[in-house]
Amino acid sequence: MAAMAGTLHPDVLRGEEVGEPQAMTLEYKPTANVALWTLPHDSRSAESGMFQAMRPTNFPPEDYLVPIKYRGRCVFQFYMALDENGHWSSETGLGMIDLTDPDAGGQLADIEQATWELQDYLGVGTETRTAIFLPSGLTFTVGRNGAREAAVYITFSNRGPGIGSFDKYLPETGQLFTPPELQKLLTP
Repeated sequence: MAAMAGTLHPDVLRGEEVGEPQAMTLEYKPTANVALWTLPHDSRSAESGMFQAMRPTNFPPEDYLVPIKYRGRCVFQFYMALDENGHWSSETGLGMIDLTDPDAGGQLADIEQATWELQDYLGVGTETRTAIFLPSGLTFTVGRNGAREAAVYITFSNRGPGIGSFDKYLPETGQLFTPPELQKLLTP
């Protein structure tokens, strides 16, 4: 937080605390992505069990998104990296990041909101994972509770390993999809 002492937005620091850094991959563009999972054959996997089809994303945990939380909710995020000596640095694969002007909201806040929405929709005990769906390149937070699954749209990538093309209108961030709705969205 000392690095943010000169922030252009002093309200960022009132009552906030730094949350746990979340590993991200720079393999998928145009933005960094904190999805720790990939879902191959997305349109087919959407109805046949997304959790079962997911595979861990392979990337070195060097770049991170760090949440700033206020009353337990993510309100901002900023980038950090671990250098070759294991020290935190504000120089990431994204270049030098301005810690004095963090992103309002951002991907971590979207994932947090999606998690709450999935828990509300699927019920207590819902397990969630954020995954890049392939070949579409769409990223969703997926929830599972027993045999029931659903997904909430987060963002997209149009370049990276396994990405083909997605030729439809992008959903709105935060939109919830049931498996049949996902299959319809993901089928070319």
